[in-house]
Amino acid sequence: MILKIGSKYLFDTSVFIDAFRKDKDAQSIMFQARFNGTSVGYSIVTETELWVGVMQSRFLTPNRQRVMLRPFKRYFINVTIARRAGELRGLLRKAGINKTEGPHLMDCLIAATGEYYGLIICTRNSKDFKKFRTYQVAQIDYQVY
Repeated sequence: MILKIGSKYLFDTSVFIDAFRKDKDAQSIMFQARFNGTSVGYSIVTETELWVGVMQSRFLTPNRQRVMLRPFKRYFINVTIARRAGELRGLLRKAGINKTEGPHLMDCLIAATGEYYGLIICTRNSKDFKKFRTYQVAQIDYQVY
């Protein structure tokens, strides 16, 4: 995947996890994001999910997490995003998608953040993010790396 200059991206947690695991595709887009002038950020939800990994891993340390996230913009959750994420989860439930099938609330928060700020979500998780489009519950754009 090639990041387009002039586009704004929101990296899903999967990008950072895969980069830590030395996945070549994830490392490639991380390199592009840092050095080609593309606007890239992450949700505070991603920081939370990565922190869970820090607490459970001997490889992902707090310092490594901070260094990896430092070059990117952090998007916080406001009341509008929080309510929209709840609405997305509810709309999917009405469409017959139960929470065990996903997307989970964390993905709904990331989708709502991308929608609110008009960002393209970059993820490995096509299965869950595709459901937002398939069931026409969110106006999000996403790309799979």
